[in-house]
Amino acid sequence: MTDDVGLEEVVDCGYVKKRDKDVIFTSHDWVLMEIYTNIQFIKGFHLVNLLSSNDLMYFLKNSYFKCAIYFIAVRSYLENVESMTFPFNVDVFPEEISQVSSYNPILLNRVRCRLISKFIDFRLTQEELLLSVAIIFCDPYASGLSKDAQNVISQYQNIYTSTLMRLCFQTKQNSGPERFANILSLSQTLTKTIEELSYVVELFKLHQPGLPMRKLVKDSF
Repeated sequence: MTDDVGLEEVVDCGYVKKRDKDVIFTSHDWVLMEIYTNIQFIKGFHLVNLLSSNDLMYFLKNSYFKCAIYFIAVRSYLENVESMTFPFNVDVFPEEISQVSSYNPILLNRVRCRLISKFIDFRLTQEELLLSVAIIFCDPYASGLSKDAQNVISQYQNIYTSTLMRLCFQTKQNSGPERFANILSLSQTLTKTIEELSYVVELFKLHQPGLPMRKLVKDSF
């Protein structure tokens, strides 16, 4: 990301260029790339074409950070890592927090590990992971959406939910209902992770008010 921009600028043109070989990404850089790629991922869904520009912005504002956190966990899980990290084992929390001893390591590790621990417990497949996140970000009750948008998003959420249910019954048969319920519960786990992450952000403001935080991250809380 070449500039510290907000959601509208990223949706319009992206502000992305090829990384120079000698540039080493920090957690601040990686979180921007995570958010950018997830916005592009969401924009690839057909339902986006059925939303007005105003509804699209509300839809993305509600979705992009959820997806970013989810896919950080997914990538770590698929790489057999038990806590969320960025590529090259860069921690998801800013490097600057190591300078302050006031952060509770138990809280930080819950944020890093809570979602992945569910992935591991359930032994989720890539198909299940993708259907789960589609159900999560297709939230028809997001603030600001018009009635028409709510209807479109709800229909797509129902499609993904029905597909997941059929998949669970096909692959797990008698234990399909339990499998389906477990995967749906990931939404609650993600919500709890983001709630605790929000608390950590408040601690950043208290202990390190000068800690740099990119606009796309600040706008999420």
